[in-house]
Amino acid sequence: TQAQDSKMVKNIISSLTKSIADVELTRKQCAEQSELIMGIIEMGQNGNYSLKSTEETIKETENSAPSESKNNNAKTTKAAAK
Repeated sequence: TQAQDSKMVKNIISSLTKSIADVELTRKQCAEQSELIMGIIEMGQNGNYSLKSTEETIKETENSAPSESKNNNAKTTKAAAK
């Protein structure tokens, strides 16, 4: 009947809406992790992606860390001075 069809359409629309919201939430969560993910992936010479070695990833992380730690120390020093 038309009433049953209408109810089924509403249920389908509701289910689709929830699924779209779930996909969007997952997309946002993945976007937050993209910098981390891209930090361990490199482009190979043949155009294929590969994982960087653990040692290489650690070196790159350590090389970028000092500038951040200087900023954090400055903030800590200012907070301690107050």
